[in-house]
Amino acid sequence: MAERDPYEEARKRVKEKKQFFRALFSWIFTSIFLFVINIMTSPGFLWALFPFVGWGIGIAIKGFEVFGYPGMSSDWEEEEIEREMRRMDRRRLSSGKKDDQLDLPPLEKDEDQAYRREDLV
Repeated sequence: MAERDPYEEARKRVKEKKQFFRALFSWIFTSIFLFVINIMTSPGFLWALFPFVGWGIGIAIKGFEVFGYPGMSSDWEEEEIEREMRRMDRRRLSSGKKDDQLDLPPLEKDEDQAYRREDLV
């Protein structure tokens, strides 16, 4: 499988963003226009809400496709793993333990057996 050219991939992303912003501005201005017409012609029934909400849902979906979901970039999982590792290191350092130190009770020997039964797993 051929490797993608970084320039072409960046150009494609910029084109997607440009299309999204065109659609967003079109939605905003058309919605304002429809609301003005709605208020002037039939203020008792806000029919302009239907295209506003329907088209808005489509714009939101396209925005998620182009920019990703809030807080979840493409490197989100790696960033979370690194954050969690730093948290674990801070906890370990604050407790004063090293990774190789374990809090295990010493095994006690009975006279009849090498070890007590409850000590064995």
